[in-house]
Amino acid sequence: MICLFPLQDPTPIDLIVQFIYNGMKRNENSAAANESELLDSTTQRITDKMKHVLTVLPLQVAAHLYWDLNLFQQRLPLHIQDSLVVALLHETMEEYSNPASHATLDTGPLLPYQLFSISLYHRYALSTLVKAKLPSKPIRISNVTIPGQQDPMQESREVYDGIISVLERGSEVSVRILEQLLTSGEVRAPVLQSFSPIKNDPKECPHYWNRCTLVPDEQFKYQVIITKIHFDLGNFHFLQERFSEALHHFTEAQQLIPELGSSPEFCHLEEEKLRGFYRSCSTICGRATPVAKRSLYDRFIHCLSNNFEGLIEILTEDNLNTQIPFYLRQSLQLDLMTKHEKLSEGFLFHVQTLNTIGDVLEGRCWDNNYPIYLLQAGKEGTQYLVQLLGSKATQYSAVQRQRVRTFVETLALCEGQREPLVSQVMTCAPLASIFTHEEIVALWPGAENKSAKEIKKAFDVSLGGDLNNINDLIWDLNHSYDPVLLEKTFKLYLTAKPLRATQTKFDTMDLNCKWREDNIIPIPVRNTVMKLVPDPHKSLVLIYIAKSHELTLVKSFSGALDLLNEAMNLATRLVSKENQRICKMFKWMILTTKIQQQINKLPCVEENEIRNLTIESKQCLAALAGGGGGNRELIVPWNNITYWCVMLLLNAQDWAFILGNLGPITSHYNFIFFLKPLAATAQALQTKLPHKQSWHELFEIVADIVVGRSLRRDQSLLTRSQFLDIIEGIKEPLCLSTNISLCSSWFLTKADLAFNQKLFRKAIQNYLTAIFVATNYLRNDTNNPEQNAMDNVVLRRMISCCMALDSYTQAAVLCQFLEPIDYNTGIRCIQERNAIDGMDAYYNCLFDVTLMEFIINMHQKKGEVQRKDKVMKIIGLLEINSNNNEEIQREAAKVRKHRFLRAMGKLYL
Repeated sequence: MICLFPLQDPTPIDLIVQFIYNGMKRNENSAAANESELLDSTTQRITDKMKHVLTVLPLQVAAHLYWDLNLFQQRLPLHIQDSLVVALLHETMEEYSNPASHATLDTGPLLPYQLFSISLYHRYALSTLVKAKLPSKPIRISNVTIPGQQDPMQESREVYDGIISVLERGSEVSVRILEQLLTSGEVRAPVLQSFSPIKNDPKECPHYWNRCTLVPDEQFKYQVIITKIHFDLGNFHFLQERFSEALHHFTEAQQLIPELGSSPEFCHLEEEKLRGFYRSCSTICGRATPVAKRSLYDRFIHCLSNNFEGLIEILTEDNLNTQIPFYLRQSLQLDLMTKHEKLSEGFLFHVQTLNTIGDVLEGRCWDNNYPIYLLQAGKEGTQYLVQLLGSKATQYSAVQRQRVRTFVETLALCEGQREPLVSQVMTCAPLASIFTHEEIVALWPGAENKSAKEIKKAFDVSLGGDLNNINDLIWDLNHSYDPVLLEKTFKLYLTAKPLRATQTKFDTMDLNCKWREDNIIPIPVRNTVMKLVPDPHKSLVLIYIAKSHELTLVKSFSGALDLLNEAMNLATRLVSKENQRICKMFKWMILTTKIQQQINKLPCVEENEIRNLTIESKQCLAALAGGGGGNRELIVPWNNITYWCVMLLLNAQDWAFILGNLGPITSHYNFIFFLKPLAATAQALQTKLPHKQSWHELFEIVADIVVGRSLRRDQSLLTRSQFLDIIEGIKEPLCLSTNISLCSSWFLTKADLAFNQKLFRKAIQNYLTAIFVATNYLRNDTNNPEQNAMDNVVLRRMISCCMALDSYTQAAVLCQFLEPIDYNTGIRCIQERNAIDGMDAYYNCLFDVTLMEFIINMHQKKGEVQRKDKVMKIIGLLEINSNNNEEIQREAAKVRKHRFLRAMGKLYL
């Protein structure tokens, strides 16, 4: 085998394989020598000593890994696992060292360390039988005997089947012994220091069992017995269809899961798998979990057999959580359309609408018959569609908002949908915020002459009902964003009486729990407003501020500015000595909203607007230097105000002000610790004056944020969510490219760490992410290694990851990316028979003629005519011809590299 990294130290798993494999070979050689009687007593003693050393060394490595059976079963072939656990029995047991003699074993007289070895062997036996029966990733099994030296990770079919048959014959014995161990006493787990491999005579010197790790009785029960023995027994009974016994063991494990520590040494349990087995057994045995506590998928399956009770709520929630497979929702809709029994009115349309919205949000092709369903549903159907789209609009991502916009525009083009649909969209502020005014007018020119209030009256929305109905007033206060309507509704609510004498009339600020949150209404503003003259309209001022915050979140900045201006006018009408103070606060909130509006429009912004906002931002930040003092008129901007002012200066390239005037406030705002080094780096790059200190400081800060490590005592480190929010607000090209370069470097570091930890799938995901980030999703030239972070070292590690995942065809394609091309590795990958990726699926990504000629020859020898013809067709393309000039060859290779990397991204990312 070709070693890509000869200086890398072997992992503990590699050491176990080497020790056991060498011990097997030495046993074979000594057996052959004994038959020929060629060994004298001295040689025999040395041979026995070497055999004992090779037996004990893998046990020491396994003790170092805390006897993790899950890890052994994932990384070791079956014959190596069997040799390991049997070797532990030979070292710890005397009379019962052979597993075949365990039929008469009584665990009562056993010593503590013997209990551990017995439990380990029989847990291995049952878990191996379960794994052999369940579908899993194919292991490397040779169907033919390979002469000479072979790979120790490869085993013959005869050996594999022989071990499984032995374990099957002793399965009932394993169940009996493990059930006895459930009531065992003190248990001691062997550690590395418990074994003594260096001895003159292995039979005379015992191991140091007094050095075993003491596992107290109660700790052993909930760590190893309950969470592992119960789990393994439950798996085996489940496989044997003894569901009541399986449910008993799964229940015991499930109840004591909360008692596990954060990282128990001798317990490595997959809790999701345990919960899945528990739910399955509970359902089969008729003791299911309450419906309200189940997952969305389980609730969906339950409602299908319970007359569709709660189906609409489940589908609405799933549109954002996406836990129910798409084919199940589609099958449900088809079943409802073909049902002969009568459904409730509108139920089928509701399901069709929810499925269509789910398709839109996930980017799938939605049902082309939906406009017909919508037209048949009439005005109520349009209202229901807009209500669903608007109810979750604040939770949509940027991509989903774009998809919803396209969906509504497409529906508006259908006959009979333009006016009713656009009119309803205009009445729903969260949904209308997705569109600009020009887009609304383009969809329906009549929108220019229609107001939202007139549309609401026309469609009987809220205002069409009784204005004195307190429930309608509460609905308007919560869902309306029109300042005039809000003020009128607020006054009506103050004078309205409850419909029933027992009905409680709440304070206006208690009608929505979000209106009292500090992150919605800033604390300084709330305190100052409450100091105004006693007047019920103070609550309306706070409602205006809260609703402007909601509109800002959905990027409806014009509506937010209208609400803030109305709130400022209303607050100034309430005569008080706090008027000047409250006016300044409102001006700052209006400033931050304008800043967010302009940053959202970048780079399509007029210079005069940015210049005016920059001047106002500097004046606002200048108030920080005064700190308020004892003068009531001098107030200090709060965190959010300062943040957006600094973000505007950063995007306006006013880095000198950030570096020269924000020193005194650095200790109060943690985002300054990141933005100042970023501004210094951007200024150094722009002026071409190196400033290495800021570069190093910036990278260390980003690295600390990503790994969550802070060495500072003043808690100045940003959280990951805060860091991502800042990145989202940076639109200046130089600052943005600097952050992108940091992110690509970090992804490469994460990939290298995952590669060294043998987490190959995670490693290749991070390598691909680093390449996509550095090349701007392959828009830049991938032939420049410095630009795309795809050098030979990265490529060779990606090849190693693909080979470790048995994706040998992908590894062969990647061999073309190397300079020079690695034909040895590429040809070896093409010849590999254990590949699990589609061999001919990546043939259209080949561009090297030599590799394609080898593939054609290989398929010709195997008689695979269709695959050979496919490669022949590819090699016959004009751009592949080796006689072309370098520019044509380079462009052909670039196209195929991009095609392959996109396919890899679709598969792994």
